[in-house]
Amino acid sequence: MARELNCRDAGLDCDEAIRGQDDEEVMQKAAAHASTSHPDLELTPDTQQKLRGLIHQA
Repeated sequence: MARELNCRDAGLDCDEAIRGQDDEEVMQKAAAHASTSHPDLELTPDTQQKLRGLIHQA
């Protein structure tokens, strides 16, 4: 079942919806997106945990 993370849900001014087959794939794609679109966002373990909590069924 597809999973999704929306940047807006994380409080960012971005309409990106990151989708994957599971949470791990979504997190990998989110890290790649963050590095190019949100370079000021530091993906600390705490931030990653919060983002994982925002992933939902697509």
